[in-house]
Amino acid sequence: MHRFLVLLLLPTALLWGGCDLLEPEPFASEIVVESYQIEGQPLAEVRLSRSVDIDTRFVFEEQAVRGAEVRVARLDASDAVAEEVSYVEARPGVYRPAPETPPTVLPLTAYRLRVSVPETGETLSARTLVPGAFELRSVSADTITFRDRRAQLTLTQSTYPERQAVYLFSTEALDVDEANLTPFYRNIFENDGTLDDLRIANSGLLNEANFDVADDGLTTIDLPWLGIAFYGLNRIFVSAVDDNYFDFIRSQDAQQGGPGFSPGEIPNVIDHVEGGTGLFASLAQIEADLEIRCNDAVDPQCPPAP
Repeated sequence: MHRFLVLLLLPTALLWGGCDLLEPEPFASEIVVESYQIEGQPLAEVRLSRSVDIDTRFVFEEQAVRGAEVRVARLDASDAVAEEVSYVEARPGVYRPAPETPPTVLPLTAYRLRVSVPETGETLSARTLVPGAFELRSVSADTITFRDRRAQLTLTQSTYPERQAVYLFSTEALDVDEANLTPFYRNIFENDGTLDDLRIANSGLLNEANFDVADDGLTTIDLPWLGIAFYGLNRIFVSAVDDNYFDFIRSQDAQQGGPGFSPGEIPNVIDHVEGGTGLFASLAQIEADLEIRCNDAVDPQCPPAP
């Protein structure tokens, strides 16, 4: 299962709480949930840990929540439980569906997570509504020379109740090597970073107004070169996100100094989790593989041809 979106969120989630000019509240550790249900794929794992204070280094294995009872229910149109799946602890803090063949996540369908920890008496719950499915219709080319011409993806449109669809554009490098770094990311690596930090590149949140929509409803997306960290084979993802993910990212951006806020006015991150914090989210997603060749006209440090 594709899990790279997880890398965007933790351990930064451990620093949640917003900024106050008033005296801060004493730190209280909470259960942190992390789970991404992807339309058309089996029910995904659920990760449970505990938040730590800002002076403590977070290590998931050390903060894993053990022995929890975890269930995910698919809800019908009246919010009644249509199907419920129990989870088992596969490794410390990581819970997977108990059935060998878990149910498939359905589009425009609500799912509810419930967690209880018998040892402490804590409970946690969250709910997500899965975005509508969409399809990749075409890619302009499967091999593109860096900054020579843009790759374009043509998609059908996702839907979401009462708002425009909101997308996240991501690339995952499959040929991770220092010699394959593109110029911008080569500079980051040389100054501060690791190759694994750069393996995933992500856009901000984009709504339909950012794309060209044809009369037939098909959407055309240009691949931004800033999203390419490595030459070679890259896996391109376009994800339509639910409200939980949308609210988390836009409020997290404000935490990091978004426009319009002075430091004392920065709002808390919006997480939609009762009894804890974190993110129980859902996505509809398409992917395509694209080979990026170096362009010696713009990069004098092109890696040797294979």
